[in-house]
Amino acid sequence: MSSKTASGLWNRELAEACLPKGYESRRNSLVVLSGTADEVDQKWEWGSISAERPLFELGSLTKVFTAALLLRMVNAGFLCLRDRVSQHLPDVVAAGSNVTVIDLASHRSGLPRLPPDLSSLSRDPYAEYTAERLKRYLAVYPWRSTGQSEFLYSNLGYAILGMVLERVGGENFAALLERYVLRRYGVTDISVATADKAADQRLMSGYGESGFRARPWRWLVFAPCGGLLGTAEDVGRFAVGLMADRSMTRLFEPVAAAGAGHVGLAWLLHGGRPVAWHNGATAGFSGYLSLELRSQRWMLVLTNRLSPELTTVGRQLEDAYFFGKYQGKRPRRNMLGGLIRDSVTAFTRIPWWLQIPLAGAVAWALSWFVGWIRYGRI
Repeated sequence: MSSKTASGLWNRELAEACLPKGYESRRNSLVVLSGTADEVDQKWEWGSISAERPLFELGSLTKVFTAALLLRMVNAGFLCLRDRVSQHLPDVVAAGSNVTVIDLASHRSGLPRLPPDLSSLSRDPYAEYTAERLKRYLAVYPWRSTGQSEFLYSNLGYAILGMVLERVGGENFAALLERYVLRRYGVTDISVATADKAADQRLMSGYGESGFRARPWRWLVFAPCGGLLGTAEDVGRFAVGLMADRSMTRLFEPVAAAGAGHVGLAWLLHGGRPVAWHNGATAGFSGYLSLELRSQRWMLVLTNRLSPELTTVGRQLEDAYFFGKYQGKRPRRNMLGGLIRDSVTAFTRIPWWLQIPLAGAVAWALSWFVGWIRYGRI
């Protein structure tokens, strides 16, 4: 099945030509959705998807939902984008800080990507990081040196933004998102990945870069930065609603420079193209969502594998769907690099008292192998 767009012919064969080899495997699954401000017009799947309406971890795609919630609450009069964060969190943020709400939403707060006491190498890094623990860290953070800085991507900033929204809205993040965003756009199957949701039988098994099975992530205070689970259909329904909602165009207005383009409220904007995009990843999932603002079309890719190359895949699919261009080159999957990164991550997750003998055993095995290669004997 194909659809005629303003940019040319969009079909499964063209989409598949943009994908790296290996997405047709028994473990790996990949979904591509596309549509307009009126509807989802295409859905293609590769690999093995057995569950009905399977759930994907959305990772940092969550941030575009959080930004939509922010703007809905701004439009409803709960707060203003130029409000200082200390105005709403006086018990958390130093009174002298000049960090504003829009600084958090556009990654210009100067805050680090993560607190130093949160290790992204953990098997489930966000599951035990509570609001109280975050408040203790922020109590000693040097707030006076931050605010109005250059673009610096920060998961921490979105965790604090979630705290602001909860404070002014009087409900938790999940309830606010349901009330002001999901219900408005008819989205019924997107939720925060709490412990019970992580056990949902529809949640697909996720895999690391080298194919090792990854543990589902659970979220507490950091949920607004990456903690949503959802079906591809419901992310698509969100994209349809967002593009049709004229009250949400502020999301895509440039706030500051970011690399070769700009950043709006969460959304990254291509330089020289009317395209807003965001990607996301967890230990076992990756995603990419892109909106073409001029022709009101969108495109989504989700896979149950940590795939650093998925952003390249998304860019090629953008070119094909939005602009009728195809580069004719499939992205390469770096299996060796993925194996090394997965191995290092696995090593850091074992107790320190096992790391020492294991490191010694690995060093001995490497020296034995080098000796065998060099001298042809042990």
